[in-house]
Amino acid sequence: MFAIVLALILSPGMRGQDIPFSVKRFFEEDSLLHFRLKTDFREMQRNRQSDDYRGGTMYVLQNNTAVLEVPVLVRARGELRREMCFPPPVMIDFKANDSTPLRKLGRLKLVASCSDEPYNDQLLIREYLVYRMYQLLTPLSFRVRLVRMEYDDDQKQHFSKARYAFFLEDVDDMAKRNDYRETDAKFATAATDRKANTLFALFQYMIGNTDWAIPLSRNLKLIYPRQQPNAPPTPVPYDFDYCGVVNASYAVPYEQLPITHVRDRYYMGFERTEAEIMEALELFRRNQEPIYTLIRDCPYLREDGKKDIIHFLESFFKMINNRNEVVDTFIKNARKK
Repeated sequence: MFAIVLALILSPGMRGQDIPFSVKRFFEEDSLLHFRLKTDFREMQRNRQSDDYRGGTMYVLQNNTAVLEVPVLVRARGELRREMCFPPPVMIDFKANDSTPLRKLGRLKLVASCSDEPYNDQLLIREYLVYRMYQLLTPLSFRVRLVRMEYDDDQKQHFSKARYAFFLEDVDDMAKRNDYRETDAKFATAATDRKANTLFALFQYMIGNTDWAIPLSRNLKLIYPRQQPNAPPTPVPYDFDYCGVVNASYAVPYEQLPITHVRDRYYMGFERTEAEIMEALELFRRNQEPIYTLIRDCPYLREDGKKDIIHFLESFFKMINNRNEVVDTFIKNARKK
């Protein structure tokens, strides 16, 4: 049956006709897509620390009907959510068969909610919006595509209702569209691009995130201009489930930090001049309303969630309009080394 469906899809005049989205513009469009992923999730749960790929099938759904099925390779990924979620977050390799219409998606991380409970779905939407906020500030950011995802086990057990998830742009694709390249080398925080580092640290402060470390490449990627291989790299953040905007019940700051809750902001950036900080903060001021509009216009986030996020962000925007607080927070109390 699969061979017949695939032959029809790939026949002249039919290529990609049944796909309800553009593969080429996958991360440029924002309509909600619907997929079903089938693999041996029970075996994945038993061996969740394994990074080995296993075979699977991805179904593209439209009006609850599969309009395309393609073979994929799937493996578990992540740290905490790999342990606490079923199914765990996964990496999906769409290049398992070079003849499928989705092969150009390459390998993509799928960030999924831990269950089909409404609470977890809402946390997922909040994290998705954090990525979209950073995109408003800089193109040196990861793009995301929101989907509804169902999961089937190879034992023909349809064990989940549709839940929210999002695909995360591949780091190489993100770098390439900006004419950058990724580097796997380790860098001290102060050795990264000064202006980009300032923006990065201020954004993490705005969203209430301390779960990052540049020297450890924790929850960030480093990229450098393709034409300037010796230039200081730019940190690009990802993985925001521990931030105050998301406010997950399981999220707690590191014990070494002088805060007790993820909504207690703590600045982890290095000291800058007042001129540097004010220049960076102007970008946030210009994007205050676009950020609020992004949140208000999200049809998948509940109204109480929208009000909660905006209320949390308002304290940041109020603070950055107070010069004394800006100097105290980002200069006097910034990291000195």
